[in-house]
Amino acid sequence: MAGCIDYYSHIFYWGQANGVEPTHDLWENDREIFENGTYFTQAVTERSVSYIRQKAAENQPFLLYVGYNAPHYPMHAPQKYLDRFPDLSPDRRIMAAMLSAVDDGVGEIMDELSRTGQLENTIIYFQSDNGPSRESRNWLDGTPDPYYGGTAGKLKGHKFSLFEGGIRVPAIISYPAKLPKGQVIEEPCCAIDIFPTLLRLIGADSSGYEVDGKDITDMIQAGAPCPHETLFWEMGEQTAVRKGDYKLVLNGQLVETEPPMDPVFLSNIKEDMGETTNLVKIYPKVAEELTQIAQEWRNQVEQEWQAGKEHYIPSHC
Repeated sequence: MAGCIDYYSHIFYWGQANGVEPTHDLWENDREIFENGTYFTQAVTERSVSYIRQKAAENQPFLLYVGYNAPHYPMHAPQKYLDRFPDLSPDRRIMAAMLSAVDDGVGEIMDELSRTGQLENTIIYFQSDNGPSRESRNWLDGTPDPYYGGTAGKLKGHKFSLFEGGIRVPAIISYPAKLPKGQVIEEPCCAIDIFPTLLRLIGADSSGYEVDGKDITDMIQAGAPCPHETLFWEMGEQTAVRKGDYKLVLNGQLVETEPPMDPVFLSNIKEDMGETTNLVKIYPKVAEELTQIAQEWRNQVEQEWQAGKEHYIPSHC
């Protein structure tokens, strides 16, 4: 449940820095299970394949969330995956090995869907959650040197940053029965869009839900433009908004432990994907407009968050 567990002992020990004792953290529903020595990525794959096989035998529809935590510290991978990348540097090699294990796992899941005759009519959505981490704790060995295993390419920033290197991530969706194959879609969207999109694709009624995202079915099915007028992000003291080709970041950080790079940073993402030039002084009215709507959005989020906390009843489990 903690997410960043040891991949073989399944012990959560990162919390030691905050006074949390190392804790075994592998569960099946509400039952603690022990599979010492089993690589966690493979365990997730095996349970996913078993579940698909079970639902096929029952001829039942299903929803399966496949919670791979790789690639995430601690950096662990079986030797067979490390052997695939003998010429990479240590940091890059372990990252490539962990990703390769995930790739194999996704392949096994796809193969099982195909074998059971469900691939054509199954929606598969795959997404990363953030840009590459540079945290020194990736090795969990006390070394303060940053981790160099991931790269955001020409994008600026990393995990924890609201510059493109922290939030622009790839996503893949497959639905052979209803979506064209082989598309590369460059329109922006957000993870919150997936829920309303899935509802439409399966013919479900969304009127009973308060939905934050937008239905992007037309975008992925027929090449329609992004349905969002604006997209927002929040992380710590950082706030970001994108409207059209312009993106504004307030208190933007490149690294989570460093002070903000600029209090206000405006860029044209279409012309400057790497956010290299601050356009605040060139387009002050655009910066002022986006600052206002970003702050209004953040204030609304904070108000809803505080209201939700007042009604939250903590679990004693």
